[in-house]
Amino acid sequence: MQYRSFTSMVKRSKLQIDYEYDFRVVGLIAAIKEYKLAWALNKQLHWRFIKEADHVLDFKADQRLVISHFAYLREHTGFRLLKNRAVEHTGQSRPFLIPERKNYDYWLLVYGDPLPSEFTALLEDLNHINWIQYCKEEPLEDLRSKDNLII
Repeated sequence: MQYRSFTSMVKRSKLQIDYEYDFRVVGLIAAIKEYKLAWALNKQLHWRFIKEADHVLDFKADQRLVISHFAYLREHTGFRLLKNRAVEHTGQSRPFLIPERKNYDYWLLVYGDPLPSEFTALLEDLNHINWIQYCKEEPLEDLRSKDNLII
């Protein structure tokens, strides 16, 4: 009679979660502090960004990222401004919210479902703000770390 170890008989399953992303993502290059960028967006676009509690991401092995976060939420639409580089981190050699796109300084999350013409107008308005050197929509399918954007 042969005995097998109980642990070798246990089948392991991995839980796969598919999130629903209800926002579009715009990458911004702007070499200024986040509060100045929020102020510029408020002034130029007549928004009302307010500072929210920092977005904290806890990973395995005591790794943590703390990301600066501003929000402007309306009834059917909203915007979140997230700094790409962590304001505080532990155990991370690359302290970025989206490490595969570390050339961007900020991420603007656009909630709701703007018409294509409205979204194009938004990108044009962002490009006219002096402190924003570059902005571009990044398709969520191209971002491996897109789960980090879920708040």
